[in-house]
Amino acid sequence: DTFVLWGSNMAEMHPVLWARVIDRKLSNPDRVKLVVLSTFAHRSTDLADISIIFKPQTDLLIQNYILREIVYNHPEAIDWDFVKNYCAFSTGYVDIGYGMRGNPEHPRYTEKEKEIMRKELVKVISEEEAPALRYLNLKPGDKLYMKHRKQAGKHWVISFEEFKKALEPYTLDYVARVSKGDPDESLEEFKKKLKALADLYIEKDRKVVSFWTMGFNQHTRGTWVNEQNYAIHLLLGKQAKPGNGAFSLTGQPSACGTAREVGTFSHRLPADMVVFNPKHREISERIWKIPHGTINPKVGANIIQIMRDLEDGKIKWAWVMVCNPWQDCANANHWIKAAREMDNFIVVSDSYPGISAKVADLILPAAMIYEKWGAYGNSERRTQHWRQQVTPVGEAMPDEWHIIEFSKFFKLKECWKEWKLRDGTVLPDVLEEAKRMGYDRSFLDD
Repeated sequence: DTFVLWGSNMAEMHPVLWARVIDRKLSNPDRVKLVVLSTFAHRSTDLADISIIFKPQTDLLIQNYILREIVYNHPEAIDWDFVKNYCAFSTGYVDIGYGMRGNPEHPRYTEKEKEIMRKELVKVISEEEAPALRYLNLKPGDKLYMKHRKQAGKHWVISFEEFKKALEPYTLDYVARVSKGDPDESLEEFKKKLKALADLYIEKDRKVVSFWTMGFNQHTRGTWVNEQNYAIHLLLGKQAKPGNGAFSLTGQPSACGTAREVGTFSHRLPADMVVFNPKHREISERIWKIPHGTINPKVGANIIQIMRDLEDGKIKWAWVMVCNPWQDCANANHWIKAAREMDNFIVVSDSYPGISAKVADLILPAAMIYEKWGAYGNSERRTQHWRQQVTPVGEAMPDEWHIIEFSKFFKLKECWKEWKLRDGTVLPDVLEEAKRMGYDRSFLDD
Protein backbone atom coordinates (compact mmCIF):
# COMPACT_ATOMS: atom_id res chain seq x y z
CA ASP A 1 0.00 0.00 0.00
CA THR A 2 2.96 2.34 0.58
CA PHE A 3 6.36 2.58 -1.06
CA VAL A 4 9.05 4.59 0.73
CA LEU A 5 12.21 5.38 -1.23
CA TRP A 6 15.12 6.27 1.04
CA GLY A 7 17.53 8.17 -1.22
CA SER A 8 16.83 5.92 -4.19
CA ASN A 9 16.11 7.32 -7.66
CA MET A 10 14.34 4.18 -8.90
CA ALA A 11 12.81 5.92 -11.92
CA GLU A 12 16.23 6.18 -13.55
CA MET A 13 18.30 3.54 -11.75
CA HIS A 14 15.82 0.63 -11.41
CA PRO A 15 13.28 1.30 -14.17
CA VAL A 16 11.77 -2.21 -14.37
CA LEU A 17 10.89 -2.37 -10.67
CA TRP A 18 9.86 1.30 -10.80
CA ALA A 19 7.38 0.47 -13.57
CA ARG A 20 5.81 -2.13 -11.27
CA VAL A 21 5.65 0.36 -8.39
CA ILE A 22 3.94 2.96 -10.57
CA ASP A 23 1.56 0.38 -12.03
CA ARG A 24 0.53 -0.53 -8.49
CA LYS A 25 0.16 3.13 -7.48
CA LEU A 26 -1.94 4.09 -10.52
CA SER A 27 -4.16 1.03 -10.09
CA ASN A 28 -5.43 2.42 -6.79
CA PRO A 29 -4.22 6.03 -6.39
CA ASP A 30 -6.42 6.82 -3.40
CA ARG A 31 -5.03 3.92 -1.35
CA VAL A 32 -1.46 3.44 -2.60
CA LYS A 33 1.03 6.10 -1.53
CA LEU A 34 4.56 6.85 -2.70
CA VAL A 35 7.04 8.72 -0.48
CA VAL A 36 10.45 9.76 -1.82
CA LEU A 37 13.19 10.98 0.53
CA SER A 38 16.20 12.52 -1.17
CA THR A 39 18.77 15.29 -0.86
CA PHE A 40 17.54 16.74 -4.18
CA ALA A 41 14.53 16.53 -6.50
CA HIS A 42 14.73 14.01 -9.38
CA ARG A 43 12.47 11.94 -11.63
CA SER A 44 11.28 9.67 -8.84
CA THR A 45 9.93 12.68 -6.94
CA ASP A 46 7.70 13.67 -9.91
CA LEU A 47 5.07 11.04 -9.05
CA ALA A 48 5.52 11.10 -5.27
CA ASP A 49 2.60 11.81 -2.97
CA ILE A 50 5.13 13.11 -0.45
CA SER A 51 8.55 14.43 -1.48
CA ILE A 52 10.91 14.95 1.45
CA ILE A 53 14.12 16.85 0.66
CA PHE A 54 16.50 16.42 3.60
CA LYS A 55 19.96 17.71 4.46
CA PRO A 56 22.73 15.19 3.67
CA GLN A 57 23.49 12.76 6.56
CA THR A 58 20.23 13.52 8.42
CA ASP A 59 18.20 10.53 7.19
CA LEU A 60 19.30 8.77 10.40
CA LEU A 61 17.54 11.48 12.43
CA ILE A 62 14.34 10.98 10.42
CA GLN A 63 14.44 7.23 11.07
CA ASN A 64 14.91 7.82 14.79
CA TYR A 65 12.00 10.27 14.75
CA ILE A 66 9.77 7.56 13.22
CA LEU A 67 10.90 5.07 15.87
CA ARG A 68 10.27 7.63 18.60
CA GLU A 69 6.80 8.34 17.23
CA ILE A 70 6.02 4.60 17.38
CA VAL A 71 7.40 4.03 20.88
CA TYR A 72 6.21 7.22 22.61
CA ASN A 73 2.98 8.12 20.82
CA HIS A 74 1.73 4.88 19.26
CA PRO A 75 2.92 1.98 21.46
CA GLU A 76 -0.21 0.06 20.45
CA ALA A 77 1.32 -0.23 16.94
CA ILE A 78 4.20 -2.39 18.22
CA ASP A 79 3.73 -6.03 17.23
CA TRP A 80 4.93 -7.51 20.52
CA ASP A 81 4.35 -11.12 19.45
CA PHE A 82 6.64 -10.58 16.46
CA VAL A 83 9.20 -8.60 18.49
CA LYS A 84 9.40 -11.11 21.36
CA ASN A 85 9.68 -14.11 19.04
CA TYR A 86 12.08 -12.76 16.43
CA CYS A 87 13.87 -9.62 17.64
CA ALA A 88 16.35 -8.27 20.16
CA PHE A 89 17.15 -4.68 21.08
CA SER A 90 20.82 -3.84 20.82
CA THR A 91 23.23 -0.94 20.56
CA GLY A 92 26.90 -0.23 19.83
CA TYR A 93 29.59 2.39 20.22
CA VAL A 94 29.18 5.85 18.70
CA ASP A 95 32.89 6.80 18.82
CA ILE A 96 33.94 4.54 15.94
CA GLY A 97 35.48 6.96 13.45
CA TYR A 98 34.60 6.92 9.74
CA GLY A 99 36.85 4.29 8.20
CA MET A 100 39.46 6.82 7.09
CA ARG A 101 43.21 6.40 7.56
CA GLY A 102 44.33 6.25 11.16
CA ASN A 103 47.19 8.59 10.25
CA PRO A 104 45.58 11.93 9.32
CA GLU A 105 49.02 13.51 8.82
CA HIS A 106 49.87 11.22 5.88
CA PRO A 107 52.44 13.07 3.73
CA ARG A 108 50.58 12.65 0.45
CA TYR A 109 47.45 14.50 1.63
CA THR A 110 46.73 18.22 1.27
CA GLU A 111 46.00 20.36 4.31
CA LYS A 112 42.32 20.47 3.32
CA GLU A 113 42.18 16.66 3.19
CA LYS A 114 43.94 16.40 6.54
CA GLU A 115 41.32 18.70 8.05
CA ILE A 116 38.66 16.08 7.21
CA MET A 117 40.84 13.10 8.12
CA ARG A 118 41.50 14.40 11.65
CA LYS A 119 37.84 13.66 12.40
CA GLU A 120 38.79 9.99 12.21
CA LEU A 121 40.46 10.43 15.59
CA VAL A 122 38.49 13.27 17.17
CA LYS A 123 35.67 15.62 16.23
CA VAL A 124 34.09 18.71 17.77
CA ILE A 125 30.40 18.32 18.59
CA SER A 126 28.15 20.79 16.78
CA GLU A 127 24.99 22.50 18.06
CA GLU A 128 22.91 20.19 15.84
CA GLU A 129 24.56 16.98 17.05
CA ALA A 130 24.59 17.76 20.76
CA PRO A 131 20.95 16.91 21.65
CA ALA A 132 21.37 13.38 20.25
CA LEU A 133 24.62 12.88 22.21
CA ARG A 134 23.33 14.17 25.54
CA TYR A 135 23.43 10.61 26.92
CA LEU A 136 27.23 10.77 26.66
CA ASN A 137 27.21 14.10 28.54
CA LEU A 138 28.51 15.86 25.44
CA LYS A 139 27.76 19.55 24.83
CA PRO A 140 28.32 21.78 21.77
CA GLY A 141 32.04 22.43 21.45
CA ASP A 142 33.07 19.28 23.34
CA LYS A 143 35.44 16.82 21.68
CA LEU A 144 34.39 13.25 20.87
CA TYR A 145 37.48 11.03 20.79
CA MET A 146 37.09 7.98 18.54
CA LYS A 147 38.20 5.39 21.08
CA HIS A 148 36.43 2.41 19.52
CA ARG A 149 37.55 2.63 15.88
CA LYS A 150 38.60 -1.01 15.95
CA GLN A 151 35.28 -2.14 17.48
CA ALA A 152 32.80 -0.59 15.07
CA GLY A 153 30.97 -3.90 14.65
CA LYS A 154 30.59 -4.64 18.36
CA HIS A 155 26.97 -4.75 19.60
CA TRP A 156 25.33 -5.76 22.85
CA VAL A 157 21.78 -6.44 23.96
CA ILE A 158 19.80 -3.72 25.77
CA SER A 159 16.28 -3.59 27.20
CA PHE A 160 13.27 -2.02 25.54
CA GLU A 161 13.32 0.73 28.20
CA GLU A 162 16.93 1.58 27.29
CA PHE A 163 15.94 1.63 23.61
CA LYS A 164 13.05 3.96 24.42
CA LYS A 165 15.25 6.30 26.44
CA ALA A 166 17.77 6.54 23.58
CA LEU A 167 15.00 7.75 21.24
CA GLU A 168 13.85 10.54 23.56
CA PRO A 169 15.84 13.41 21.90
CA TYR A 170 14.43 12.78 18.42
CA THR A 171 11.33 14.96 18.67
CA LEU A 172 9.58 16.31 15.58
CA ASP A 173 10.78 19.86 16.36
CA TYR A 174 14.43 18.82 16.72
CA VAL A 175 14.54 16.50 13.72
CA ALA A 176 12.69 18.87 11.38
CA ARG A 177 14.92 21.81 12.34
CA VAL A 178 18.13 19.86 11.67
CA SER A 179 17.11 17.78 8.63
CA LYS A 180 15.10 20.19 6.43
CA GLY A 181 16.98 20.38 3.14
CA ASP A 182 14.94 22.67 0.89
CA PRO A 183 15.54 26.34 1.86
CA ASP A 184 12.36 27.37 0.03
CA GLU A 185 10.15 25.05 2.09
CA SER A 186 8.67 26.26 5.37
CA LEU A 187 9.55 24.40 8.55
CA GLU A 188 5.87 23.77 9.29
CA GLU A 189 5.32 22.20 5.86
CA PHE A 190 8.36 19.98 6.37
CA LYS A 191 7.07 18.89 9.78
CA LYS A 192 3.74 17.89 8.23
CA LYS A 193 5.57 15.67 5.73
CA LEU A 194 7.61 13.92 8.42
CA LYS A 195 4.48 13.34 10.50
CA ALA A 196 2.63 11.97 7.43
CA LEU A 197 5.54 9.59 6.72
CA ALA A 198 5.49 8.26 10.28
CA ASP A 199 1.71 7.84 10.14
CA LEU A 200 1.94 5.76 6.95
CA TYR A 201 4.39 3.37 8.62
CA ILE A 202 2.30 3.19 11.79
CA GLU A 203 -1.17 2.69 10.25
CA LYS A 204 -2.14 -0.80 11.37
CA ASP A 205 -3.51 -2.39 8.19
CA ARG A 206 -1.24 -0.52 5.78
CA LYS A 207 1.47 -2.62 4.11
CA VAL A 208 4.78 -0.81 3.63
CA VAL A 209 7.88 -1.55 1.55
CA SER A 210 11.02 0.56 2.07
CA PHE A 211 13.48 0.72 -0.82
CA TRP A 212 17.06 1.97 -0.74
CA THR A 213 20.24 1.50 -2.72
CA MET A 214 23.92 2.46 -2.66
CA GLY A 215 23.28 5.92 -1.17
CA PHE A 216 22.34 4.08 2.00
CA ASN A 217 24.78 1.21 1.81
CA GLN A 218 27.78 3.48 1.15
CA HIS A 219 26.54 6.12 3.60
CA THR A 220 29.01 7.56 6.16
CA ARG A 221 26.91 5.59 8.65
CA GLY A 222 25.72 2.90 6.25
CA THR A 223 25.34 0.17 8.88
CA TRP A 224 23.35 2.43 11.18
CA VAL A 225 20.82 3.58 8.55
CA ASN A 226 20.31 -0.04 7.43
CA GLU A 227 19.78 -1.14 11.04
CA GLN A 228 17.28 1.63 11.72
CA ASN A 229 15.26 0.95 8.58
CA TYR A 230 14.94 -2.69 9.61
CA ALA A 231 14.16 -1.56 13.17
CA ILE A 232 11.11 0.37 11.95
CA HIS A 233 9.77 -2.64 10.06
CA LEU A 234 10.59 -5.15 12.80
CA LEU A 235 9.03 -3.08 15.57
CA LEU A 236 5.78 -2.85 13.61
CA GLY A 237 5.87 -6.50 12.55
CA LYS A 238 5.98 -5.33 8.94
CA GLN A 239 8.89 -7.47 7.80
CA ALA A 240 9.17 -10.81 5.98
CA LYS A 241 5.46 -10.77 5.12
CA PRO A 242 3.78 -10.37 1.71
CA GLY A 243 3.56 -6.64 0.95
CA ASN A 244 5.75 -5.66 3.91
CA GLY A 245 9.50 -5.39 4.14
CA ALA A 246 12.76 -3.46 4.02
CA PHE A 247 14.30 -4.01 0.57
CA SER A 248 17.84 -3.11 -0.48
CA LEU A 249 17.97 -2.64 -4.25
CA THR A 250 21.35 -4.21 -4.98
CA GLY A 251 20.63 -6.64 -7.80
CA GLN A 252 23.29 -5.98 -10.44
CA PRO A 253 25.55 -8.34 -12.41
CA SER A 254 28.82 -7.62 -10.62
CA ALA A 255 27.28 -6.78 -7.23
CA CYS A 256 25.23 -9.93 -6.75
CA GLY A 257 26.34 -12.37 -9.41
CA THR A 258 30.05 -12.26 -8.61
CA ALA A 259 30.25 -10.82 -5.11
CA ARG A 260 27.65 -12.69 -3.11
CA GLU A 261 26.99 -15.99 -4.91
CA VAL A 262 30.50 -16.59 -6.24
CA GLY A 263 32.37 -14.97 -3.36
CA THR A 264 34.68 -12.35 -4.87
CA PHE A 265 34.47 -9.90 -1.97
CA SER A 266 37.77 -9.81 -0.11
CA HIS A 267 36.17 -11.40 2.96
CA ARG A 268 33.59 -13.67 1.32
CA LEU A 269 33.32 -17.15 -0.19
CA PRO A 270 30.40 -18.63 -2.21
CA ALA A 271 26.86 -18.72 -0.83
CA ASP A 272 27.44 -16.13 1.92
CA MET A 273 30.31 -18.07 3.51
CA VAL A 274 33.31 -16.14 4.86
CA VAL A 275 37.08 -16.41 4.54
CA PHE A 276 37.97 -16.35 8.25
CA ASN A 277 35.82 -19.42 9.04
CA PRO A 278 37.94 -22.64 8.62
CA LYS A 279 34.83 -24.78 7.94
CA HIS A 280 33.70 -22.38 5.21
CA ARG A 281 37.14 -22.52 3.58
CA GLU A 282 37.02 -26.31 3.64
CA ILE A 283 33.56 -26.42 2.06
CA SER A 284 34.63 -23.92 -0.64
CA GLU A 285 37.77 -25.93 -1.43
CA ARG A 286 35.56 -29.00 -1.96
CA ILE A 287 33.17 -27.01 -4.20
CA TRP A 288 36.06 -25.69 -6.26
CA LYS A 289 37.87 -29.08 -6.23
CA ILE A 290 41.13 -27.60 -5.01
CA PRO A 291 43.52 -29.03 -2.37
CA HIS A 292 42.82 -28.46 1.30
CA GLY A 293 44.75 -25.41 2.57
CA THR A 294 44.78 -23.60 -0.78
CA ILE A 295 42.56 -20.70 0.33
CA ASN A 296 44.42 -17.96 2.18
CA PRO A 297 42.90 -17.66 5.70
CA LYS A 298 43.73 -13.95 5.87
CA VAL A 299 41.05 -11.57 4.57
CA GLY A 300 42.30 -9.64 1.55
CA ALA A 301 42.24 -5.88 1.06
CA ASN A 302 38.95 -4.13 0.31
CA ILE A 303 38.83 -1.53 -2.47
CA ILE A 304 39.74 1.44 -0.26
CA GLN A 305 42.62 -0.50 1.31
CA ILE A 306 43.83 -1.41 -2.19
CA MET A 307 43.83 2.29 -3.09
CA ARG A 308 45.82 3.09 0.07
CA ASP A 309 48.27 0.23 -0.55
CA LEU A 310 48.85 1.44 -4.13
CA GLU A 311 49.56 4.91 -2.76
CA ASP A 312 51.90 3.54 -0.08
CA GLY A 313 53.78 1.31 -2.54
CA LYS A 314 52.62 -1.94 -0.89
CA ILE A 315 50.73 -3.05 -4.02
CA LYS A 316 52.59 -2.82 -7.30
CA TRP A 317 50.13 -4.56 -9.61
CA ALA A 318 46.35 -4.33 -9.88
CA TRP A 319 43.76 -5.63 -12.35
CA VAL A 320 40.38 -3.88 -12.50
CA MET A 321 37.25 -5.57 -13.89
CA VAL A 322 33.54 -4.69 -13.97
CA CYS A 323 34.00 -1.54 -11.90
CA ASN A 324 35.36 1.97 -12.28
CA PRO A 325 37.10 2.70 -8.95
CA TRP A 326 39.03 5.79 -10.03
CA GLN A 327 35.74 7.47 -10.81
CA ASP A 328 33.38 6.25 -8.10
CA CYS A 329 35.63 6.05 -5.02
CA ALA A 330 35.26 8.91 -2.56
CA ASN A 331 37.92 11.60 -3.09
CA ALA A 332 38.58 10.14 -6.54
CA ASN A 333 41.02 12.87 -7.66
CA HIS A 334 43.36 11.94 -4.81
CA TRP A 335 43.49 8.28 -5.86
CA ILE A 336 43.91 9.17 -9.56
CA LYS A 337 46.98 11.25 -8.66
CA ALA A 338 48.39 8.44 -6.50
CA ALA A 339 47.84 5.81 -9.21
CA ARG A 340 49.61 7.91 -11.83
CA GLU A 341 52.57 8.97 -9.71
CA MET A 342 53.46 5.72 -7.93
CA ASP A 343 55.60 2.94 -9.39
CA ASN A 344 52.96 0.36 -10.29
CA PHE A 345 51.36 -1.49 -13.20
CA ILE A 346 47.58 -1.20 -13.52
CA VAL A 347 45.50 -3.31 -15.90
CA VAL A 348 41.91 -2.31 -16.69
CA SER A 349 39.40 -4.52 -18.50
CA ASP A 350 36.62 -2.25 -19.74
CA SER A 351 34.25 -1.61 -22.61
CA TYR A 352 34.67 2.18 -22.62
CA PRO A 353 37.62 4.51 -21.99
CA GLY A 354 36.42 5.60 -18.55
CA ILE A 355 38.43 7.37 -15.85
CA SER A 356 39.94 4.10 -14.58
CA ALA A 357 41.19 3.31 -18.08
CA LYS A 358 43.00 6.67 -18.09
CA VAL A 359 45.21 5.60 -15.18
CA ALA A 360 45.89 2.17 -16.72
CA ASP A 361 49.21 0.93 -18.07
CA LEU A 362 47.36 -1.72 -20.07
CA ILE A 363 43.73 -1.71 -21.27
CA LEU A 364 42.01 -4.96 -22.22
CA PRO A 365 38.82 -4.46 -24.30
CA ALA A 366 35.99 -6.26 -22.49
CA ALA A 367 32.72 -7.59 -23.90
CA MET A 368 29.58 -6.09 -22.42
CA ILE A 369 26.65 -7.91 -20.82
CA TYR A 370 24.77 -8.89 -24.02
CA GLU A 371 27.97 -9.67 -25.92
CA LYS A 372 28.68 -12.76 -23.82
CA TRP A 373 27.08 -15.60 -21.89
CA GLY A 374 26.70 -15.14 -18.17
CA ALA A 375 24.57 -14.91 -15.07
CA TYR A 376 23.49 -12.18 -12.69
CA GLY A 377 21.82 -11.86 -9.32
CA ASN A 378 18.37 -10.31 -9.01
CA SER A 379 17.31 -8.14 -6.10
CA GLU A 380 15.14 -10.93 -4.71
CA ARG A 381 18.28 -13.13 -4.63
CA ARG A 382 17.55 -15.28 -7.66
CA THR A 383 20.38 -16.07 -10.07
CA GLN A 384 19.39 -15.66 -13.71
CA HIS A 385 21.28 -16.78 -16.80
CA TRP A 386 21.36 -15.02 -20.15
CA ARG A 387 22.60 -15.90 -23.60
CA GLN A 388 24.92 -13.89 -25.80
CA GLN A 389 22.81 -11.66 -28.06
CA VAL A 390 25.37 -9.93 -30.29
CA THR A 391 29.02 -10.32 -31.28
CA PRO A 392 31.52 -8.21 -29.30
CA VAL A 393 32.94 -5.17 -31.06
CA GLY A 394 36.50 -5.29 -32.38
CA GLU A 395 38.89 -7.33 -30.18
CA ALA A 396 36.66 -7.24 -27.09
CA MET A 397 36.33 -10.54 -25.22
CA PRO A 398 34.58 -11.61 -21.99
CA ASP A 399 36.40 -11.09 -18.68
CA GLU A 400 36.47 -14.89 -18.19
CA TRP A 401 38.43 -15.23 -21.43
CA HIS A 402 40.95 -12.63 -20.19
CA ILE A 403 41.43 -14.56 -16.92
CA ILE A 404 41.71 -17.99 -18.55
CA GLU A 405 44.19 -16.82 -21.20
CA PHE A 406 46.28 -15.05 -18.55
CA SER A 407 46.29 -18.19 -16.38
CA LYS A 408 47.92 -20.15 -19.21
CA PHE A 409 51.18 -18.30 -18.52
CA PHE A 410 51.55 -20.11 -15.18
CA LYS A 411 51.90 -23.68 -13.98
CA LEU A 412 50.33 -24.96 -10.76
CA LYS A 413 53.79 -25.69 -9.34
CA GLU A 414 54.44 -21.92 -9.45
CA CYS A 415 51.21 -21.11 -7.61
CA TRP A 416 50.66 -23.98 -5.18
CA LYS A 417 54.11 -24.14 -3.63
CA GLU A 418 54.68 -22.83 -0.09
CA TRP A 419 54.22 -19.08 0.21
CA LYS A 420 55.36 -16.85 3.07
CA LEU A 421 53.30 -13.66 3.16
CA ARG A 422 54.36 -10.25 4.49
CA ASP A 423 52.24 -10.58 7.63
CA GLY A 424 53.88 -13.92 8.54
CA THR A 425 51.09 -16.14 7.20
CA VAL A 426 52.42 -19.32 5.58
CA LEU A 427 50.37 -20.92 2.79
CA PRO A 428 51.28 -24.61 2.61
CA ASP A 429 52.65 -26.52 -0.36
CA VAL A 430 49.59 -28.39 -1.69
CA LEU A 431 51.19 -29.96 -4.77
CA GLU A 432 51.23 -33.52 -3.40
CA GLU A 433 47.54 -33.37 -2.54
CA ALA A 434 46.85 -31.94 -5.99
CA LYS A 435 48.53 -35.00 -7.50
CA ARG A 436 46.37 -37.31 -5.36
CA MET A 437 43.29 -35.44 -6.55
CA GLY A 438 44.24 -36.21 -10.16
CA TYR A 439 45.57 -32.86 -11.35
CA ASP A 440 47.64 -33.15 -14.55
CA ARG A 441 51.23 -33.89 -13.49
CA SER A 442 52.62 -31.92 -16.45
CA PHE A 443 51.42 -28.76 -14.67
CA LEU A 444 52.72 -29.89 -11.28
CA ASP A 445 56.19 -31.32 -11.95
CA ASP A 446 59.38 -29.68 -13.18
